[in-house]
Amino acid sequence: MNIEDVKNVLDAAPDAKVIASHLDTVSHLSVTRDDLKEFKNKNNIDNLLIPEDGEVIDFTRNN
Repeated sequence: MNIEDVKNVLDAAPDAKVIASHLDTVSHLSVTRDDLKEFKNKNNIDNLLIPEDGEVIDFTRNN
């Protein structure tokens, strides 16, 4: 996916949390983590998650 594809997903599902994964690898290097972070910051996007290598995202809730 490129940045325009990510934008389309975010537009189509505005209430979803979108996780960008498999970044900065040889086969996926068309869009880097930094590219997505810049896109996210410039557009004030809150629901795009860009985890660092090895980062764990926990969606469990303690009610």
